[in-house]
Amino acid sequence: LIRMCGDFMEMVVERVVEHPIDTVFDLIADQTKTTQWCLALTECKLTTDGAIDQGSKRVVSRKFLGVKLDWEFDLDAFERPRVMTWSTKKGKAPMVDTYTLEEAGSGTRIRHFIDTQPTGLLALLGPIAKAKGTEDMAKDLAALEGLLDAA
Repeated sequence: LIRMCGDFMEMVVERVVEHPIDTVFDLIADQTKTTQWCLALTECKLTTDGAIDQGSKRVVSRKFLGVKLDWEFDLDAFERPRVMTWSTKKGKAPMVDTYTLEEAGSGTRIRHFIDTQPTGLLALLGPIAKAKGTEDMAKDLAALEGLLDAA
């Protein structure tokens, strides 16, 4: 599901994995492992002390369509094991990045939703950026499942 809302670009991907909801949520929340399954990220680290929780901050870097993007995110919602929402208002693509999880039979349905407002070149490449972003999100959930299967 991909929708454009005014100047905002929405991207949504879903995947059902055969792992318990707590295990899936904990892996998504573990920022030290994020670059192992968010394949385009070159960096992801918490910049606040202590355990991850609402109010935590992180720095994320990646390349997208040849453009280096850096973000500082705030963790706006952390409702283990159901919801995690990060947001940033800075950079070339301000965004809200949300994971929601729900039990699905013996496994877990993961829904990854990004609402972004790209600027500059990324805004001009709208449909291409949207397609590439959604493709990357789907690959990330497949890699997340692979990490879960390997554990």
